[in-house]
Amino acid sequence: MDKFRDIRPYQDDEIRPVLDRILLDGEMLDSIARFYYPRLTRFFPEIMKNAASKKLREQVKMFMM
Repeated sequence: MDKFRDIRPYQDDEIRPVLDRILLDGEMLDSIARFYYPRLTRFFPEIMKNAASKKLREQVKMFMM
């Protein structure tokens, strides 16, 4: 079973650390910003990256309640 460890579903206790890691990943936030705000991200990439981070944090917070 160890050979499938990288592709197995997460256990409940592993979800929060994974979400926290994703919320800090700059490349992921850049991609999410371009998805949510495609035009604005071209002109204000850092501001939109922060907006995407805030939006994701709110969604994760609602999900984890």
